[in-house]
Amino acid sequence: RSAFKKFPADQLDKLLASGEYETVKVMHFVRHGQGFHNQRALDVGYGCQCKAEKPRGPCPYKSDEILDAQLTNQGKEEAQKVNDYLAENKNTKIEHVLLSPLSRAIGTAMIGLVGFDCDETGTKIPLQCLESLREQFGSHVCDKRQTKSWLETTYPSIDFSNLTSEEDPWFTEERETKQHLATRIAKFLNVAKAIP
Repeated sequence: RSAFKKFPADQLDKLLASGEYETVKVMHFVRHGQGFHNQRALDVGYGCQCKAEKPRGPCPYKSDEILDAQLTNQGKEEAQKVNDYLAENKNTKIEHVLLSPLSRAIGTAMIGLVGFDCDETGTKIPLQCLESLREQFGSHVCDKRQTKSWLETTYPSIDFSNLTSEEDPWFTEERETKQHLATRIAKFLNVAKAIP
């Protein structure tokens, strides 16, 4: 039987003791810190206008200068809060880190995991990038990843072997549908389930 169950972290011991599940995996999902695309929307005073009946202006997410938007200073401060959380919650066990190939997510992890990127034996925790772990894709240039070789050069401590192409194969002019996004999430959960 396969089931995913959401539960508060403080109930983990109770869930394990219940014997209800053969295995339990705890996944922590962390949203990236503020990126320059988020700041751009704040600066112009509106978000995506692509499907607006009466657009307030051009879509702020389509500018080439925010390709694979990086973290702003505020985003870096937000990523530091992940690190602060881990410092305050020393019982948080990290065995695997799976990342989006977008720079703002990688940057958030690299700041958030400083000092927490090794297990109790001192072995480095693998940081693996998965193409499927990204926001709704298409149309918005900020959601287009850099080339694989750029990512490997810029972030040498990250494993990009799961990226199968040099260029972003997922970026299209059409926005990903919500249904496709839901299917992609379900596939990711099955991938996560298979991790030992």
